[in-house]
Amino acid sequence: MDEAKNYIIKTEVELVIPAMIKEKMVGFMTLGIKKNNRIYTPEDINMFSILAAQAALAIENALFYHKMKEIQEKMIRNEKLAMMGKVAGAVGHDIRNPLSSIKYVTYYLNDIKEKQNEEFEKYISILSSEVENAEEIISSLLDLSKASVNKTKIHLQKTVRSILEKLNKYKNVKIKTDIPDKLYIEADQLKFIRLMQNLIKNALQAIKGEGVVEIKAEKKDNHTYIKIKDTGIGMDKETLRHIFEPLYTKKESGVGLGMSIIQDIIDKHGWKINARSEKGKGTEFVIEVS
Repeated sequence: MDEAKNYIIKTEVELVIPAMIKEKMVGFMTLGIKKNNRIYTPEDINMFSILAAQAALAIENALFYHKMKEIQEKMIRNEKLAMMGKVAGAVGHDIRNPLSSIKYVTYYLNDIKEKQNEEFEKYISILSSEVENAEEIISSLLDLSKASVNKTKIHLQKTVRSILEKLNKYKNVKIKTDIPDKLYIEADQLKFIRLMQNLIKNALQAIKGEGVVEIKAEKKDNHTYIKIKDTGIGMDKETLRHIFEPLYTKKESGVGLGMSIIQDIIDKHGWKINARSEKGKGTEFVIEVS
């Protein structure tokens, strides 16, 4: 309202006609001094009031269309996630059983690697890494079939620190954190860790060569804001628009589950997430924890 008031004062407005929807002002029409310097008549005011009412109706229709489009997109996304969750629930445990056997064998071979050559150790390391990646994907898929959220009190700084300790292979990236020591949030711990792991890993992987990832958190107006920002390759507008859609990806590897899982976790907690990105300059995600 202060901006509107300043605008009216600066532009020497002679008449202001509010555009109302159900006793709520959605805009206003401003008119300057008439060329003949005469005052506005009741007939003038009545005509402009009709125009303002029509403008208000057009604004209401536009807002309604935008809202319906958002709801439709969310329904389509949720249907895809639900289907993926059902499939994961049906086959996830069956896939995990052979993976557990492979994992056991790699542990055993790792114990006797002293007797083997360097090439043997290299392939055992790759095998272990790929098994861990497969287990992480299966766990993420199984999460889609679970609607419940078991919230607990989480110490944000300690949780982020423990996640970063597991992502220490990105030596070329400098990670900066700014999280108050006494900042806590209410969240499902396993889901929140998966959410942060995905976002931080994406930020690290987006950087080719040297770069910086910043992780910040602050409490403001009973909301906690968590920001993950990188100096990576960034995204174009088209990619940014589809980023949370299931199975959408432009990466050379991956199947496009990471960001849709993030959105699913956000939705289940009743939070919000916004993304800003520019090609060649980096990306920033902001989570609003309510």
